[in-house]
Amino acid sequence: TDTKRCEADLGIPVEGFRTHEPSSDFFYRVVRAAGGAGAFYGRVYVHAICPFGFTRIGPTGRPVNLNYYDDKDLQGGITPFVHRWLKALVATGMRTDRVFCVGTGKNLAYLEKLNAELGLFGNIVPLEHPRYVMQYKARMLDHYVDKYLDAIGGD
Repeated sequence: TDTKRCEADLGIPVEGFRTHEPSSDFFYRVVRAAGGAGAFYGRVYVHAICPFGFTRIGPTGRPVNLNYYDDKDLQGGITPFVHRWLKALVATGMRTDRVFCVGTGKNLAYLEKLNAELGLFGNIVPLEHPRYVMQYKARMLDHYVDKYLDAIGGD
């Protein structure tokens, strides 16, 4: 998420810096349409395949985001940890008959591979990544919000 949504949607004050993430903008449209943060997070458990964020040094010498699935060495290096992480998440009692994957490309392919190895989840439901929606399908925001709501049963 970003600092805007932390404050406006979650009531968490953030001091010292401001961030705006288009992906977060879309995601919190879904959260609000599902009845707000309390209603949404009361029935949807949101977590990442890997709980860590990664960066690399970009062309300007500053850190930039690095998706684990865009670096084969990184992906291979984190896979044993991700196995343990997903098993620990499942052990908390989360629902496993159906999970949602935010992303329909490499993120989905990796989750499907992990699931084939570990057999943790019944059905993996792919949803378009919020960044994709905001960057390429902005005129269809309502459609994608509805698609998320239909998938999670929030309509």
